[in-house]
Amino acid sequence: MSRLLRVLAAVAALVFGALCGAATLLVHSSWWGLVLGGGAGLAVSLAVPRGWVRFAYAVGWGVVVGWASAQQVERDRLVLIQSDGAGYALLVVTMVLVMLSIVTAPPPRRRAVATPLDPPS
Repeated sequence: MSRLLRVLAAVAALVFGALCGAATLLVHSSWWGLVLGGGAGLAVSLAVPRGWVRFAYAVGWGVVVGWASAQQVERDRLVLIQSDGAGYALLVVTMVLVMLSIVTAPPPRRRAVATPLDPPS
């Protein structure tokens, strides 16, 4: 796969993760919305390929939920994440998604380095 296709796949996963995170954010206050959104987010995270694509999906999800949790409570603003069990569960699902993408990342490739004891080829 060429580098351009990898970058495009990561950008598409980032946008898709943000959309899925926003959809879950909007329905997480009901128990069925939290279960459906969290389960779908975890299933999609496991379905996309390991590496940058999975990490981009989790970052897209995490940015949306993190932005919504960092909003100040004001009179004229809608609070998207309440300080209740559903709100904390959404934050836990988000942390699990990000940690899952980090833990399942493939190890970095090692370059073959010639040592002085190797015979010349």
